[in-house]
Amino acid sequence: MATSHLRRVRLSIDVDLELRRRLKIAAASRDLSVRDYVEGVLRGALEFDARGEEAAEQGAWREGDAADRPLTPAEQDRGLRALTELEQLDRALLERRDGKPFPSSWELLDRTRTERTRDLRRDE
Repeated sequence: MATSHLRRVRLSIDVDLELRRRLKIAAASRDLSVRDYVEGVLRGALEFDARGEEAAEQGAWREGDAADRPLTPAEQDRGLRALTELEQLDRALLERRDGKPFPSSWELLDRTRTERTRDLRRDE
């Protein structure tokens, strides 16, 4: 976060060792300094508070701006509904195929690759 043009002031807080460790890991995984990571988390949390939960669901938390956050109850419900629909679709597809599952994608790719290689060798 390039905010060097703004006047900066020091903010000091004491955290337990486990939280410090988690902050360092989260910052490093995003190639950020701990300061930049924590600043992004704080900015995201303040945006979330200012806009309310509904706006936050629409994108107040952006990738790179803040830490991974817990899902809101609405997001959890939406995810559970999607999983339920996928399970129903999976059962319906399996039923249509008389209980025979689709082959693994790697098997299809391997078979196609073998056929293509065989065709290319015939052309030589």
